Amino acid sequence: MSKSDVLYNVKSVVLTEIDEVTGMEVKDKKPINLVCDSEVELKPLVSKGNEKTLRTDTKILAVAKTPNLLYGYDFKMKNTIFNVEVASLIEGGKIIYDEKDQTKIIGYESPRLRDGATMKPFKADIYVANYEGSSIKNYVRITLNKCMGQAPKITFKKDFFAPEFQITAMENTKANLPIKTVSYVDALPQEQ
Repeated sequence: MSKSDVLYNVKSVVLTEIDEVTGMEVKDKKPINLVCDSEVELKPLVSKGNEKTLRTDTKILAVAKTPNLLYGYDFKMKNTIFNVEVASLIEGGKIIYDEKDQTKIIGYESPRLRDGATMKPFKADIYVANYEGSSIKNYVRITLNKCMGQAPKITFKKDFFAPEFQITAMENTKANLPIKTVSYVDALPQEQ
C-alpha cells in the first residue's frame, strides 16, 4: 500500500472453493459473493519464540531469543446475510435441491457425525474501499489464499438474523501461495 492509502469499509467478500490436491480454484464452482456488514476481523496466529536468559544475582550476562512467527490468521465475518451456499462451503454441509428443478434450493443439512470432517478449503478475497478525499480511488483486495471454516455461531433474537463465521487462513503450500496477498483493483467483482 502507498503512503496515501485511506481504507474504509469492507465492500465485498468473495469466497472461492479450492481443490484440496492442487490448491488451485475448482474450475466448475462459481465464486460466492458474500453480503457482509462492512466489518471483517483478522487476528494473527503467532507461534511464540523462546527466550533464555543467563544471569547472575545482579546482572544479565546474555539473552538468547528466537523470534515470534506468523503462521496464519483467525478470520471472522460479522453480520452476514444467511446463505446456504456459504454455509455449505464453510461448515461442510449439504445443500438440498428440488428433485424436479435442480437449480431450486429447498433446504440445507449440517454435516453428519458419520461423515467426519467435510469442510472444503477455499480462498477469501476481501475488498476494502481506498479513498482519496471524498471519492473512492480504488479498492484494496486482501486475499487469504487457503481458508478452512467451522460451524457458525448462530443467535436468534428480536433482531435480524446474522450468522458469525469463524475461519482460519493458512499458507497455501500446494499452490505455493503465502497466507495473504494484497493487491489494488479498480472495480469490485460482479455479483454472480
